[in-house]
Amino acid sequence: MDALAEQYAARVRHVELSRDRGSVQTRDGRVLPFVCGLLKVSGTVERVEDLRPGMPVTFDVSHGPDGPQVVRLWVGEGPWQSPRLPEST
Repeated sequence: MDALAEQYAARVRHVELSRDRGSVQTRDGRVLPFVCGLLKVSGTVERVEDLRPGMPVTFDVSHGPDGPQVVRLWVGEGPWQSPRLPEST
């Protein structure tokens, strides 16, 4: 994966620990996946198990074999946080 990932603001869309998968919804409505076991989480939440739908996050995305994939999430107020976030779905 690309070490020079881009940074975006989004909300957690869903987390399925039993399937080791989840996703975020970006400001423009795109849904990007993540693999729970490979995701780095920091900020006010530091474990994938504590992520909940609707949480505002910013993230780094990299390109894997199946396209864009979220590789790191920052949860809560912080250096990446943007005030323009999509509504929870």
